[in-house]
Amino acid sequence: MLIKDDNLTRATKAALPLYSEPESAKGPCSGETQSKQSVFTDIPISSQEFNQAWTSLCAFEIKGQAYRPTPHILWLVWKSLLSACIIKGCSLDQPLNLESLAKTVEDDEIPIPLLDAVMNRVSIDEGVIDPKCK
Repeated sequence: MLIKDDNLTRATKAALPLYSEPESAKGPCSGETQSKQSVFTDIPISSQEFNQAWTSLCAFEIKGQAYRPTPHILWLVWKSLLSACIIKGCSLDQPLNLESLAKTVEDDEIPIPLLDAVMNRVSIDEGVIDPKCK
């Protein structure tokens, strides 16, 4: 179940820098580097509420820095994922094997933690991702 309290999502969102292009992950955008754990520590909510907000925002972590993707980056992830599915001949009405798609997506400079975050967001229902590959 996704988080219902927009205030919790807003608090988590405000604490995370934007990931707007691959260069964003080369270092902190401004201020100190914050990991997922340090962001959680700074927000007065339960771990369950935080994890729901984290998933809802497609937040992810690279080299100890937590980010949330911009809408443009989310569009690029979808574009790359759909291209990878076409190249690999995936049937979109079957669970996806992310391991086989990861290399193709990575070639588009999409970090694997971001792909995982997007897939976790859309796979709240069973059957989107092959359980062996999660």
